[in-house]
Amino acid sequence: MPRRAAAGPLISLDLGADGPAPLHRQAYDQLRAMILAGRLAPGARLPSTRTLAREHGVARNTVTAAFDQLLVEGYLDGRHGSGTYVSAELPEALAEAQAAPGARPGATRPPTAARLSARGAALAAAGPGAYARHRAFTPGL
Repeated sequence: MPRRAAAGPLISLDLGADGPAPLHRQAYDQLRAMILAGRLAPGARLPSTRTLAREHGVARNTVTAAFDQLLVEGYLDGRHGSGTYVSAELPEALAEAQAAPGARPGATRPPTAARLSARGAALAAAGPGAYARHRAFTPGL
């Protein structure tokens, strides 16, 4: 019986515990760079988080954290029951379209330009680590 081809493009990440950033950030940076360079084309289906984690010898939470950040920033689209895909319209393209001469102000806004709630603004102003408590079962520790 012939082997079934992989569902997504071959993705090679260079992740290392001794790297300059946490593993999830390394994965995020490398995936984002692949998307912006066109190595992962708009509409391309990505392998599952389980598959990527297994292939790169990292915890699934590491890959999930990278995917979640890319989803929030608009680089990826999650389709329930179908998988995760590279967004057809990237955040940089949205920002460029908004800055283009003749563009209507506010017609398109990149996802990162959304306003924060009062609680979100307070958390952002407090800075990283202000609410961190290192306890058992804290992800990433």
